[in-house]
Amino acid sequence: VAEVKRQFADGFDYQPLGDDLGNALTIKYTITEAGLLHETAEVNSSTYTNGELWQGLTITTSDTLTDNTLSLLIKNASTGEAGNIVFRGNANKDSLTITGDHTYTGKTWITAGAQLIAAGDNAFGETQALRLDSGSSIDFNGSNQTVGQLYALGTLKGEADLTVTGYALLKGANGDLSGSLIFEDDTVITNAEALGSASVTVANTLTVQTA
Repeated sequence: VAEVKRQFADGFDYQPLGDDLGNALTIKYTITEAGLLHETAEVNSSTYTNGELWQGLTITTSDTLTDNTLSLLIKNASTGEAGNIVFRGNANKDSLTITGDHTYTGKTWITAGAQLIAAGDNAFGETQALRLDSGSSIDFNGSNQTVGQLYALGTLKGEADLTVTGYALLKGANGDLSGSLIFEDDTVITNAEALGSASVTVANTLTVQTA
């Protein structure tokens, strides 16, 4: 179970700040049928479709539930329109476990101290871009994930089987990251511990900008 909160304004554009990352991941929210989703709802084992109820979905880790497990399934609209997902943490830095074999292709933004645990493959669907802010983390937990672009300012950890098909930027210290990392496009790292102890395959250019 997890708390799900929607954005209130139709057509609201949120532009993250910070160098070129803001341009890479603009989150656009449009509530297409206001009132179909309560402002706060607890969901479990349900299927929700981006674009039919909403185009932007914010999932906030609950600070009152003892079991923060997100078990809804997220997919694109039946029209093919791709929605975007924002995962937000809480003041306690409680973890949020993500289950389900998601298929959405919109962008994913992990922010506000969210501590995510991938409990299965495709936790982030077929996301076009994954942004992980500083102070937030992803524990891959032995899962298999494929993402488009990757902007990792926060912490990547656990045993990963991660493939990044687009541009990748890793800025965080990922000393607890292991497993396999495959980068199919240009990759930039700015931290000596960005790759942890994982085995790494880079198909294009790897740029190291550590001090």
